[in-house]
Amino acid sequence: MKVKRLLVLLCVGALLLLSQPLWALDLETAKSLYVSMLDGKHEFSREVKKSIFEELPFYRFFKIYIVGSVERTETTKKTGDYLEPFFLESIKGDNEETILAKAIYLTWWEAKLNNRPHTVEIVKNSPIFNDFFNEYQMRITEAFGNYAQDLAAFLLGVDVDVPYVPEELTKIREKIVNADFVYEPVYDGRESHVVSLLMSNPDIVKSIVENFGEIRSERDKFDAETLLSRTRAMIFRTAFSQIAGLKDEIAQEFVKLSPKSLNLLWVRWIAYLIIFLIGYFKLKNTEIPLMLLLAGETVYIGTALNISSPVDGMIYGIAAAVAILFSIFYFVAKKKWNFAILSLLTLVSLFIPQAATTNLIMTDNFTNSPFYNSLLQDVLRDPLGKVQRSLKNYNTALNESVQSFSSLIGELGISDTEIDQSLFEPSNFDGRIKFAGELKLKHKDQKNLIDDFLYFERKRASSVMNEIANVRSVLTRAAEISSEPLRREFYNFVESNFEGQHRELLEDALRSTKTKRYVAVGGFSVRNIFVSYLMLYVALFLIALNRRESFIPIAGAFASSLVSFFNAQEFFVQSGVPTILISLVYQIPIGLILTIILGLLWFRGNHSF
Repeated sequence: MKVKRLLVLLCVGALLLLSQPLWALDLETAKSLYVSMLDGKHEFSREVKKSIFEELPFYRFFKIYIVGSVERTETTKKTGDYLEPFFLESIKGDNEETILAKAIYLTWWEAKLNNRPHTVEIVKNSPIFNDFFNEYQMRITEAFGNYAQDLAAFLLGVDVDVPYVPEELTKIREKIVNADFVYEPVYDGRESHVVSLLMSNPDIVKSIVENFGEIRSERDKFDAETLLSRTRAMIFRTAFSQIAGLKDEIAQEFVKLSPKSLNLLWVRWIAYLIIFLIGYFKLKNTEIPLMLLLAGETVYIGTALNISSPVDGMIYGIAAAVAILFSIFYFVAKKKWNFAILSLLTLVSLFIPQAATTNLIMTDNFTNSPFYNSLLQDVLRDPLGKVQRSLKNYNTALNESVQSFSSLIGELGISDTEIDQSLFEPSNFDGRIKFAGELKLKHKDQKNLIDDFLYFERKRASSVMNEIANVRSVLTRAAEISSEPLRREFYNFVESNFEGQHRELLEDALRSTKTKRYVAVGGFSVRNIFVSYLMLYVALFLIALNRRESFIPIAGAFASSLVSFFNAQEFFVQSGVPTILISLVYQIPIGLILTIILGLLWFRGNHSF
């Protein structure tokens, strides 16, 4: 469902009246609300922070855990898409100024969560802002379309009262349609402020004057209705670009108010460059600059690296992949088997579950989250999702089975009343197959017909069981971490959509699935474990290049591995979504063991610095 949207109008020419009370929407009020949200003074800002940090990451984890990270949509989903349900829930009963301010504020968070500046493009491409603006634009378009029709009738000489007609258009009015032409006005005064501003735009007025000459020249070619329609279309076209241009103007007005943040961490690259240049040209030594660079970057990765940032993720992800793959191929080519095996283990073990937490089990409170329905949509209702695709195939097979059976007995001249009615139950494949087998003995002359039915019926039965297995896989995986309310949703879904023994199979599977005591997670999902691996990749790369400075990332990996055993850990869900603070029930110290082994191998080959 779409919400009411906003309005602001660009007068191309000398004046831009966005901030004046003439507008149907009070833009200044919306701006003031937006600023109060940015300052944290508005209640909505507190609601947003709670939703973004306490609910959104759990929703995305549950979704990814149950049905995977692939979004089966026409367009790739972004942070704004994830926040949209919260936005729609939060604006119920709000006026347009508040809705606009909330929409822009959420686009600011969308930019912040992706480590990007809040720009006009971010606002324009946000589904949240588009929810608002598209509805408003449609309303303005409809209102001005009605006005354009009345104005067209006026210009063609019809006796109709039309407001906001500039003198230039009054002068070109001409009695073109017949006096007996009956016209009923359609403009009811809606969006009058916007319409009046459009009609005060000299460019629009000039365009109407110039194009009306063509209408005059066609007076003898068309009847009155057609002339009216063509004139309306001409007037509407002249103003539509101005209406469409509102989107840019609104976005620009609010982006100006957004705080500009400077990421000073990028300054380190300038510092690295200066240090390297001094070492290379002044000291004629690259080892000391490289050691300082590695030390600085190791500290940054260990303390400040944002693993949820798409930018950091892309940069360090590519660097890590290149480093470890190069190391593996290099050590294998040089037949340095100790390092080759260690490199391979370091790559593979990153994706092996090596820690567990209870914090990722769904609680009953999640039912109250606006993201709860989004999760239900992703798991049970999405037409392109696993469950709905299997359900569609399931229903198709059941319908085909019953229809084929009815056709078979009809062709064999058997009345429906002569056979057990349970054979017409959609899920009773075994019964139909057994009955058809018995028919072969009685109707030997129709053996081919019955064999064809049996062949396709067995295929349909097999297909149905495959689809049941697919649905069972999704539901049982979900039930492992679900709250009781969500389990009840699964039971209701099964009861509503499945038949007979198939329903019993799924219900038994749900009943036998116990909620997990904890969730096992891979090393790549826990920040400090992931960081230790990232530094191991760098260390292996430097060892492959025969650089003695590799002890620095080895030390960083060791420190990060140790830190992963203490305090709460950051759990990575996906880019553009905040991390979750979790406590680990246990951890298998694979990264620490690999770090110690690599350190010993390095020390054996480098007895001194």
